[in-house]
Amino acid sequence: MLPPQNRLDPDGYYRCLGVAPEASQVEIVAAFRGKARRLHPDVPRTGDAASFVAVRQAYDVLSKRDRRAAYDRKARDMALAVTDPTLARRGAGPSEDPLGGHYSSPFDLAPGQTRSTGSTAAQGGSAGSAARRESAGSAAVQGGFAGKSQAWWGGFSTTLGAGWQGRTSGAPQAPQAGADPAGAGPAGARPVGAGRAGVLQSRASEIPLLIWVGLAAFLCLSVYQAAVHLISPRQKVVQAEIRPNAAVVDPLSPSAHEAVLYGPAPVRLAGVPNFYVGPGAGPAMLWALDKQRNMLLPLGRLPPFSMVQAIRLFSQNGMVEVLVNDRGNGLISAARLTPGDPAAAHRAYCGYNAGPAPRDGELLERRGSGTGRLELENRALQPAVVKLRDDSGAVVVSVFLEPQGHAVLDGVPSGTLHPEFAIGELWSRACNSFAAGMRAWRMQVALPSPAQSRLVVEPDAGPQAAANIPDQAFERN
Repeated sequence: MLPPQNRLDPDGYYRCLGVAPEASQVEIVAAFRGKARRLHPDVPRTGDAASFVAVRQAYDVLSKRDRRAAYDRKARDMALAVTDPTLARRGAGPSEDPLGGHYSSPFDLAPGQTRSTGSTAAQGGSAGSAARRESAGSAAVQGGFAGKSQAWWGGFSTTLGAGWQGRTSGAPQAPQAGADPAGAGPAGARPVGAGRAGVLQSRASEIPLLIWVGLAAFLCLSVYQAAVHLISPRQKVVQAEIRPNAAVVDPLSPSAHEAVLYGPAPVRLAGVPNFYVGPGAGPAMLWALDKQRNMLLPLGRLPPFSMVQAIRLFSQNGMVEVLVNDRGNGLISAARLTPGDPAAAHRAYCGYNAGPAPRDGELLERRGSGTGRLELENRALQPAVVKLRDDSGAVVVSVFLEPQGHAVLDGVPSGTLHPEFAIGELWSRACNSFAAGMRAWRMQVALPSPAQSRLVVEPDAGPQAAANIPDQAFERN
Protein backbone atom coordinates (compact mmCIF):
# COMPACT_ATOMS: atom_id res chain seq x y z
CA MET A 1 0.00 0.00 0.00
CA LEU A 2 1.39 3.43 -0.99
CA PRO A 3 2.00 5.95 1.78
CA PRO A 4 -0.23 9.06 1.65
CA GLN A 5 1.03 12.10 -0.19
CA ASN A 6 2.49 14.71 2.15
CA ARG A 7 4.33 18.01 2.00
CA LEU A 8 7.74 16.26 1.93
CA ASP A 9 6.84 14.71 -1.45
CA PRO A 10 5.47 17.57 -3.62
CA ASP A 11 5.91 15.80 -6.97
CA GLY A 12 4.93 12.36 -5.69
CA TYR A 13 8.26 10.69 -6.45
CA TYR A 14 8.41 8.79 -3.16
CA ARG A 15 4.77 7.85 -3.50
CA CYS A 16 5.33 6.63 -7.09
CA LEU A 17 8.04 4.24 -5.92
CA GLY A 18 6.09 3.28 -2.81
CA VAL A 19 8.70 4.32 -0.25
CA ALA A 20 8.84 6.86 2.55
CA PRO A 21 10.86 10.13 2.21
CA GLU A 22 13.38 8.84 4.76
CA ALA A 23 13.96 5.59 2.82
CA SER A 24 17.56 4.51 2.22
CA GLN A 25 19.20 4.24 -1.16
CA VAL A 26 19.00 0.44 -1.08
CA GLU A 27 15.25 0.58 -0.50
CA ILE A 28 14.80 3.00 -3.42
CA VAL A 29 16.72 0.71 -5.81
CA ALA A 30 14.78 -2.36 -4.68
CA ALA A 31 11.47 -0.56 -5.07
CA PHE A 32 12.34 0.59 -8.59
CA ARG A 33 13.37 -2.88 -9.72
CA GLY A 34 10.14 -4.37 -8.41
CA LYS A 35 8.07 -1.72 -10.18
CA ALA A 36 10.04 -2.09 -13.41
CA ARG A 37 9.57 -5.88 -13.54
CA ARG A 38 5.82 -5.40 -13.23
CA LEU A 39 5.16 -2.22 -15.26
CA HIS A 40 7.60 -2.57 -18.16
CA PRO A 41 5.74 -2.36 -21.50
CA ASP A 42 7.18 -5.70 -22.61
CA VAL A 43 5.59 -7.53 -19.65
CA PRO A 44 2.24 -9.04 -20.66
CA ARG A 45 -0.96 -8.20 -18.72
CA THR A 46 0.76 -5.93 -16.12
CA GLY A 47 2.82 -3.72 -18.46
CA ASP A 48 1.91 -0.03 -18.50
CA ALA A 49 4.04 2.41 -20.51
CA ALA A 50 2.78 5.58 -18.77
CA SER A 51 3.25 4.14 -15.28
CA PHE A 52 6.71 2.85 -16.21
CA VAL A 53 7.76 6.31 -17.47
CA ALA A 54 6.60 7.88 -14.21
CA VAL A 55 8.46 5.29 -12.14
CA ARG A 56 11.57 5.79 -14.23
CA GLN A 57 11.38 9.58 -13.80
CA ALA A 58 11.03 9.23 -10.04
CA TYR A 59 13.96 6.82 -9.89
CA ASP A 60 16.17 9.14 -11.95
CA VAL A 61 15.65 11.88 -9.36
CA LEU A 62 15.81 9.83 -6.15
CA SER A 63 18.68 7.55 -7.18
CA LYS A 64 21.10 10.49 -7.59
CA ARG A 65 22.26 11.90 -4.29
CA ASP A 66 22.46 15.52 -5.42
CA ARG A 67 19.11 15.41 -7.21
CA ARG A 68 17.42 13.84 -4.22
CA ALA A 69 18.90 16.50 -1.92
CA ALA A 70 17.59 19.26 -4.20
CA TYR A 71 14.18 17.59 -4.27
CA ASP A 72 14.09 17.35 -0.46
CA ARG A 73 15.06 21.02 -0.15
CA LYS A 74 12.30 21.93 -2.57
CA ALA A 75 9.84 19.97 -0.40
CA ARG A 76 10.96 21.76 2.76
CA ASP A 77 10.74 25.18 1.08
CA MET A 78 7.21 24.42 -0.07
CA ALA A 79 6.28 23.30 3.43
CA LEU A 80 7.82 26.50 4.81
CA ALA A 81 5.79 28.58 2.34
CA VAL A 82 2.61 27.11 3.82
CA THR A 83 3.54 27.60 7.47
CA ASP A 84 5.53 30.87 7.19
CA PRO A 85 5.02 32.84 3.94
CA THR A 86 7.32 35.68 5.13
CA LEU A 87 10.45 33.53 5.40
CA ALA A 88 9.55 31.64 2.22
CA ARG A 89 9.61 34.90 0.27
CA ARG A 90 12.97 35.81 1.75
CA GLY A 91 14.64 32.45 1.29
CA ALA A 92 15.80 31.45 -2.17
CA GLY A 93 16.37 27.97 -3.47
CA PRO A 94 19.66 26.11 -3.10
CA SER A 95 22.62 27.86 -4.69
CA GLU A 96 24.54 26.02 -7.34
CA ASP A 97 28.25 25.45 -6.83
CA PRO A 98 30.50 26.09 -9.90
CA LEU A 99 32.12 22.72 -9.20
CA GLY A 100 28.83 20.85 -9.47
CA GLY A 101 27.58 20.71 -5.81
CA HIS A 102 25.14 22.83 -3.77
CA TYR A 103 25.56 25.26 -0.91
CA SER A 104 23.36 24.91 2.12
CA SER A 105 20.75 27.60 2.47
CA PRO A 106 20.88 29.97 5.43
CA PHE A 107 17.22 29.15 6.05
CA ASP A 108 17.75 25.36 6.35
CA LEU A 109 16.96 24.08 9.81
CA ALA A 110 19.02 21.62 11.77
CA PRO A 111 17.33 18.47 13.05
CA GLY A 112 15.15 19.19 16.07
CA GLN A 113 14.90 22.97 15.46
CA THR A 114 11.82 25.09 14.84
CA ARG A 115 11.55 28.37 12.98
CA SER A 116 10.25 31.52 14.66
CA THR A 117 8.78 34.64 13.08
CA GLY A 118 10.30 38.06 13.04
CA SER A 119 7.68 39.39 15.48
CA THR A 120 8.81 36.99 18.14
CA ALA A 121 12.44 38.00 17.66
CA ALA A 122 11.56 41.66 18.09
CA GLN A 123 10.39 41.29 21.71
CA GLY A 124 13.81 42.11 23.15
CA GLY A 125 17.39 40.99 23.50
CA SER A 126 16.62 37.58 24.89
CA ALA A 127 13.81 37.04 22.46
CA GLY A 128 16.04 38.07 19.54
CA SER A 129 18.69 35.62 20.70
CA ALA A 130 16.14 32.84 20.81
CA ALA A 131 14.93 33.66 17.29
CA ARG A 132 18.45 33.64 15.95
CA ARG A 133 19.13 30.36 17.76
CA GLU A 134 16.07 28.69 16.23
CA SER A 135 16.62 29.98 12.65
CA ALA A 136 20.38 29.54 12.36
CA GLY A 137 21.56 27.37 15.22
CA SER A 138 24.12 30.01 16.31
CA ALA A 139 25.18 31.17 19.78
CA ALA A 140 23.37 33.92 21.61
CA VAL A 141 24.38 37.40 20.55
CA GLN A 142 25.28 39.85 23.26
CA GLY A 143 22.94 42.76 23.70
CA GLY A 144 19.46 43.31 22.41
CA PHE A 145 18.07 44.52 19.18
CA ALA A 146 15.36 47.05 18.96
CA GLY A 147 12.73 46.56 16.34
CA LYS A 148 11.53 43.75 14.19
CA SER A 149 13.87 44.44 11.23
CA GLN A 150 16.97 44.57 13.45
CA ALA A 151 16.09 41.25 15.06
CA TRP A 152 15.56 39.55 11.71
CA TRP A 153 18.76 41.01 10.16
CA GLY A 154 20.80 39.87 13.12
CA GLY A 155 19.53 36.33 12.70
CA PHE A 156 20.22 36.39 8.98
CA SER A 157 23.74 37.77 9.37
CA THR A 158 24.74 35.05 11.80
CA THR A 159 23.58 32.32 9.43
CA LEU A 160 25.00 33.71 6.18
CA GLY A 161 28.57 32.59 6.80
CA ALA A 162 27.54 29.15 8.01
CA GLY A 163 25.20 28.55 5.09
CA TRP A 164 27.83 29.32 2.42
CA GLN A 165 30.78 27.34 3.71
CA GLY A 166 31.91 24.67 1.22
CA ARG A 167 29.94 22.28 -0.89
CA THR A 168 27.43 19.71 0.30
CA SER A 169 26.78 16.55 -1.68
CA GLY A 170 23.93 15.32 0.46
CA ALA A 171 21.27 16.96 2.63
CA PRO A 172 21.86 20.56 3.74
CA GLN A 173 23.89 20.94 6.91
CA ALA A 174 22.83 22.86 9.98
CA PRO A 175 24.60 26.13 10.71
CA GLN A 176 27.39 25.91 13.25
CA ALA A 177 27.42 27.60 16.56
CA GLY A 178 29.85 30.32 17.56
CA ALA A 179 28.71 33.04 15.19
CA ASP A 180 30.42 36.41 15.09
CA PRO A 181 28.24 39.21 16.59
CA ALA A 182 29.29 41.57 13.77
CA GLY A 183 27.73 39.23 11.21
CA ALA A 184 31.01 37.90 9.72
CA GLY A 185 29.86 34.30 10.12
CA PRO A 186 30.92 31.50 12.47
CA ALA A 187 34.51 30.78 13.29
CA GLY A 188 36.27 28.89 10.48
CA ALA A 189 33.76 29.97 7.78
CA ARG A 190 35.39 30.08 4.32
CA PRO A 191 34.49 31.82 1.05
CA VAL A 192 33.89 29.99 -2.24
CA GLY A 193 37.60 29.96 -3.21
CA ALA A 194 38.56 28.50 0.13
CA GLY A 195 35.88 25.83 -0.31
CA ARG A 196 37.40 24.71 -3.61
CA ALA A 197 40.86 24.51 -2.07
CA GLY A 198 39.47 22.46 0.76
CA VAL A 199 37.83 20.03 -1.67
CA LEU A 200 41.07 19.60 -3.61
CA GLN A 201 43.02 19.14 -0.39
CA SER A 202 40.59 16.51 0.81
CA ARG A 203 40.81 14.63 -2.48
CA ALA A 204 44.63 14.74 -2.44
CA SER A 205 44.61 13.37 1.10
CA GLU A 206 42.67 10.31 -0.11
CA ILE A 207 45.59 9.13 -2.32
CA PRO A 208 47.53 6.32 -0.59
CA LEU A 209 50.91 7.14 0.87
CA LEU A 210 52.60 4.42 -1.22
CA ILE A 211 51.63 6.22 -4.45
CA TRP A 212 53.11 9.48 -3.19
CA VAL A 213 56.34 7.67 -2.29
CA GLY A 214 56.52 6.09 -5.76
CA LEU A 215 55.96 9.44 -7.49
CA ALA A 216 58.67 11.05 -5.38
CA ALA A 217 61.12 8.24 -6.15
CA PHE A 218 60.39 8.47 -9.87
CA LEU A 219 60.93 12.25 -9.83
CA CYS A 220 64.24 11.89 -7.98
CA LEU A 221 65.44 9.22 -10.41
CA SER A 222 64.53 11.38 -13.42
CA VAL A 223 66.39 14.37 -12.01
CA TYR A 224 69.43 12.19 -11.28
CA GLN A 225 69.57 10.72 -14.78
CA ALA A 226 69.20 14.16 -16.37
CA ALA A 227 72.01 15.49 -14.22
CA VAL A 228 74.30 12.56 -15.07
CA HIS A 229 73.56 12.98 -18.78
CA LEU A 230 74.38 16.68 -18.70
CA ILE A 231 77.49 16.45 -16.50
CA SER A 232 79.19 13.33 -17.88
CA PRO A 233 81.58 14.02 -20.82
CA ARG A 234 80.79 12.54 -24.17
CA GLN A 235 82.96 9.67 -25.32
CA LYS A 236 84.55 9.97 -28.71
CA VAL A 237 84.08 6.98 -30.98
CA VAL A 238 87.31 5.71 -32.45
CA GLN A 239 86.60 4.43 -35.95
CA ALA A 240 89.69 2.20 -35.99
CA GLU A 241 88.32 0.12 -33.10
CA ILE A 242 85.04 -0.73 -34.84
CA ARG A 243 85.12 -4.11 -36.50
CA PRO A 244 83.02 -4.82 -39.57
CA ASN A 245 79.96 -6.95 -38.92
CA ALA A 246 80.60 -9.05 -42.02
CA ALA A 247 83.66 -10.52 -43.67
CA VAL A 248 85.32 -8.47 -46.38
CA VAL A 249 84.73 -10.12 -49.74
CA ASP A 250 87.53 -9.75 -52.25
CA PRO A 251 86.69 -9.09 -55.92
CA LEU A 252 86.30 -12.12 -58.12
CA SER A 253 89.50 -13.41 -59.65
CA PRO A 254 90.05 -13.30 -63.46
CA SER A 255 89.16 -16.98 -63.66
CA ALA A 256 86.10 -16.69 -61.43
CA HIS A 257 83.75 -17.76 -64.19
CA GLU A 258 85.43 -21.15 -64.14
CA ALA A 259 84.88 -21.63 -60.41
CA VAL A 260 81.78 -23.21 -58.98
CA LEU A 261 80.13 -19.94 -57.85
CA TYR A 262 76.79 -20.11 -59.59
CA GLY A 263 75.45 -23.51 -58.61
CA PRO A 264 74.87 -26.47 -60.93
CA ALA A 265 75.00 -25.73 -64.63
CA PRO A 266 71.64 -25.65 -66.47
CA VAL A 267 70.56 -28.79 -68.36
CA ARG A 268 68.51 -29.30 -71.50
CA LEU A 269 65.86 -32.02 -71.64
CA ALA A 270 64.60 -33.77 -74.77
CA GLY A 271 62.49 -32.05 -77.38
CA VAL A 272 62.40 -28.46 -78.59
CA PRO A 273 62.65 -26.21 -75.52
CA ASN A 274 59.96 -23.57 -75.20
CA PHE A 275 60.23 -22.98 -71.42
CA TYR A 276 63.05 -22.73 -68.93
CA VAL A 277 63.22 -23.00 -65.15
CA GLY A 278 63.19 -19.57 -63.56
CA PRO A 279 65.50 -18.61 -60.72
CA GLY A 280 64.22 -19.33 -57.24
CA ALA A 281 65.23 -20.62 -53.86
CA GLY A 282 66.77 -23.72 -55.41
CA PRO A 283 66.34 -26.31 -58.15
CA ALA A 284 62.86 -27.18 -59.40
CA MET A 285 61.49 -30.60 -58.52
CA LEU A 286 60.70 -32.91 -61.45
CA TRP A 287 57.91 -35.37 -60.67
CA ALA A 288 56.79 -38.63 -62.29
CA LEU A 289 53.13 -39.69 -62.22
CA ASP A 290 52.48 -43.20 -60.93
CA LYS A 291 49.13 -44.03 -62.56
CA GLN A 292 48.65 -47.28 -60.66
CA ARG A 293 48.84 -45.67 -57.23
CA ASN A 294 47.65 -42.25 -58.51
CA MET A 295 50.44 -40.33 -56.84
CA LEU A 296 53.50 -38.25 -57.72
CA LEU A 297 56.99 -39.63 -57.24
CA PRO A 298 60.15 -37.47 -57.24
CA LEU A 299 62.11 -37.97 -60.45
CA GLY A 300 64.92 -35.45 -60.04
CA ARG A 301 65.87 -31.79 -59.67
CA LEU A 302 66.35 -29.28 -62.47
CA PRO A 303 68.78 -26.40 -61.81
CA PRO A 304 67.60 -22.86 -62.60
CA PHE A 305 67.58 -21.90 -66.31
CA SER A 306 67.29 -25.53 -67.40
CA MET A 307 65.42 -25.82 -70.74
CA VAL A 308 62.34 -28.04 -71.21
CA GLN A 309 59.60 -28.64 -73.74
CA ALA A 310 56.17 -28.11 -72.17
CA ILE A 311 53.33 -30.29 -73.49
CA ARG A 312 50.21 -29.39 -71.54
CA LEU A 313 49.01 -27.75 -68.32
CA PHE A 314 46.96 -29.52 -65.63
CA SER A 315 44.84 -26.65 -64.30
CA GLN A 316 43.47 -28.67 -61.35
CA ASN A 317 46.88 -28.95 -59.65
CA GLY A 318 48.97 -26.27 -61.42
CA MET A 319 51.46 -28.77 -62.88
CA VAL A 320 52.95 -28.70 -66.39
CA GLU A 321 53.77 -31.90 -68.25
CA VAL A 322 57.22 -31.75 -69.89
CA LEU A 323 59.10 -34.11 -72.17
CA VAL A 324 61.89 -35.88 -70.31
CA ASN A 325 63.03 -38.59 -72.71
CA ASP A 326 61.67 -41.22 -75.06
CA ARG A 327 60.48 -43.39 -72.19
CA GLY A 328 58.18 -40.95 -70.43
CA ASN A 329 57.28 -37.46 -69.33
CA GLY A 330 57.48 -35.56 -66.07
CA LEU A 331 55.64 -32.84 -64.19
CA ILE A 332 56.95 -29.46 -63.00
CA SER A 333 55.15 -26.73 -61.07
CA ALA A 334 53.92 -24.04 -63.45
CA ALA A 335 55.13 -21.34 -61.03
CA ARG A 336 58.77 -22.29 -61.72
CA LEU A 337 58.59 -22.14 -65.55
CA THR A 338 59.21 -19.09 -67.76
CA PRO A 339 58.48 -19.09 -71.50
CA GLY A 340 61.52 -18.72 -73.73
CA ASP A 341 63.82 -20.47 -76.18
CA PRO A 342 67.41 -21.60 -75.43
CA ALA A 343 68.82 -18.18 -76.38
CA ALA A 344 66.48 -16.44 -73.94
CA ALA A 345 67.38 -18.94 -71.24
CA HIS A 346 71.09 -18.32 -71.86
CA ARG A 347 70.70 -14.54 -71.66
CA ALA A 348 68.68 -14.86 -68.46
CA TYR A 349 71.38 -17.11 -66.96
CA CYS A 350 74.15 -14.67 -67.90
CA GLY A 351 72.26 -11.66 -66.52
CA TYR A 352 71.32 -13.40 -63.30
CA ASN A 353 74.93 -14.52 -62.67
CA ALA A 354 76.65 -11.36 -63.97
CA GLY A 355 78.52 -10.73 -60.75
CA PRO A 356 80.07 -7.37 -59.81
CA ALA A 357 80.65 -4.86 -62.60
CA PRO A 358 84.33 -4.76 -63.77
CA ARG A 359 86.45 -1.67 -63.35
CA ASP A 360 87.97 0.28 -66.22
CA GLY A 361 91.16 -1.48 -67.31
CA GLU A 362 90.45 -4.56 -65.16
CA LEU A 363 92.30 -7.67 -66.31
CA LEU A 364 89.67 -10.36 -66.77
CA GLU A 365 91.94 -13.12 -68.08
CA ARG A 366 95.71 -13.61 -68.34
CA ARG A 367 97.76 -16.65 -69.29
CA GLY A 368 101.52 -16.44 -69.45
CA SER A 369 103.82 -13.46 -69.22
CA GLY A 370 106.41 -11.64 -71.30
CA THR A 371 108.07 -8.31 -71.93
CA GLY A 372 105.56 -6.83 -74.39
CA ARG A 373 103.59 -3.65 -73.82
CA LEU A 374 100.13 -2.90 -75.19
CA GLU A 375 98.13 0.35 -75.08
CA LEU A 376 94.32 0.05 -75.41
CA GLU A 377 91.73 2.77 -76.11
CA ASN A 378 87.94 2.41 -76.34
CA ARG A 379 86.26 5.02 -78.57
CA ALA A 380 82.88 3.31 -78.50
CA LEU A 381 79.88 4.60 -76.53
CA GLN A 382 79.43 1.26 -74.78
CA PRO A 383 81.66 -0.87 -72.56
CA ALA A 384 84.09 -3.11 -74.46
CA VAL A 385 86.11 -6.22 -73.73
CA VAL A 386 89.31 -6.87 -75.71
CA LYS A 387 90.72 -10.39 -76.04
CA LEU A 388 94.13 -11.36 -77.43
CA ARG A 389 94.41 -14.89 -78.76
CA ASP A 390 97.52 -16.81 -79.72
CA ASP A 391 97.95 -18.89 -82.88
CA SER A 392 96.10 -21.82 -81.28
CA GLY A 393 93.04 -19.64 -80.56
CA ALA A 394 93.45 -19.66 -76.76
CA VAL A 395 92.86 -16.43 -74.88
CA VAL A 396 96.10 -14.94 -73.55
CA VAL A 397 94.83 -11.56 -72.28
CA SER A 398 91.28 -10.23 -71.69
CA VAL A 399 90.73 -6.59 -70.60
CA PHE A 400 87.55 -4.60 -69.75
CA LEU A 401 87.29 -0.98 -70.93
CA GLU A 402 84.64 1.58 -69.98
CA PRO A 403 83.24 3.90 -72.70
CA GLN A 404 86.06 6.25 -73.74
CA GLY A 405 88.31 4.18 -71.45
CA HIS A 406 92.08 3.74 -71.69
CA ALA A 407 94.45 1.06 -70.35
CA VAL A 408 98.13 0.07 -70.65
CA LEU A 409 99.20 -3.57 -70.26
CA ASP A 410 102.71 -4.60 -69.38
CA GLY A 411 104.13 -8.11 -69.46
CA VAL A 412 102.28 -9.21 -72.58
CA PRO A 413 103.38 -12.75 -73.56
CA SER A 414 105.68 -13.15 -76.56
CA GLY A 415 104.35 -14.28 -79.93
CA THR A 416 101.88 -13.17 -82.52
CA LEU A 417 98.55 -12.14 -81.02
CA HIS A 418 95.19 -11.88 -82.80
CA PRO A 419 92.90 -9.25 -81.24
CA GLU A 420 89.13 -9.35 -81.08
CA PHE A 421 86.63 -7.27 -79.11
CA ALA A 422 82.96 -7.07 -78.19
CA ILE A 423 80.66 -4.28 -77.01
CA GLY A 424 77.37 -4.51 -75.14
CA GLU A 425 75.71 -4.02 -71.73
CA LEU A 426 76.09 -5.92 -68.44
CA TRP A 427 79.25 -7.97 -68.64
CA SER A 428 78.63 -11.45 -67.20
CA ARG A 429 81.52 -13.10 -65.44
CA ALA A 430 79.70 -16.43 -65.49
CA CYS A 431 79.22 -16.48 -69.30
CA ASN A 432 82.34 -14.49 -70.26
CA SER A 433 80.17 -12.28 -72.48
CA PHE A 434 77.75 -9.36 -72.41
CA ALA A 435 74.26 -10.30 -71.25
CA ALA A 436 72.47 -7.72 -73.44
CA GLY A 437 73.13 -6.06 -76.82
CA MET A 438 76.37 -7.89 -77.53
CA ARG A 439 78.22 -7.53 -80.83
CA ALA A 440 81.67 -9.07 -81.48
CA TRP A 441 84.42 -8.44 -84.07
CA ARG A 442 87.75 -10.01 -84.98
CA MET A 443 90.41 -7.58 -86.23
CA GLN A 444 92.31 -8.29 -89.42
CA VAL A 445 95.69 -7.25 -87.97
CA ALA A 446 98.16 -9.29 -85.95
CA LEU A 447 100.15 -7.76 -83.10
CA PRO A 448 103.78 -8.87 -82.81
CA SER A 449 105.17 -9.21 -79.28
CA PRO A 450 107.34 -8.14 -77.45
CA ALA A 451 107.08 -5.04 -79.61
CA GLN A 452 105.11 -2.08 -78.24
CA SER A 453 101.68 -1.81 -79.85
CA ARG A 454 98.59 0.40 -79.67
CA LEU A 455 95.07 -0.91 -80.26
CA VAL A 456 91.98 1.28 -80.76
CA VAL A 457 88.48 -0.14 -80.29
CA GLU A 458 86.24 1.62 -82.84
CA PRO A 459 83.43 -0.53 -84.26
CA ASP A 460 82.70 -0.26 -87.97
CA ALA A 461 85.44 2.36 -88.60
CA GLY A 462 89.19 2.78 -88.91
CA PRO A 463 91.90 0.73 -90.54
CA GLN A 464 91.62 -1.91 -87.85
CA ALA A 465 87.96 -2.62 -88.54
CA ALA A 466 87.13 -6.30 -88.56
CA ALA A 467 84.34 -8.66 -89.49
CA ASN A 468 81.60 -9.69 -87.14
CA ILE A 469 81.94 -13.02 -85.39
CA PRO A 470 79.28 -15.09 -83.54
CA ASP A 471 78.79 -14.49 -79.85
CA GLN A 472 79.65 -18.10 -79.08
CA ALA A 473 83.02 -17.70 -80.83
CA PHE A 474 83.88 -14.69 -78.68
CA GLU A 475 82.78 -16.41 -75.45
CA ARG A 476 85.08 -19.33 -76.10
CA ASN A 477 88.31 -19.30 -74.15
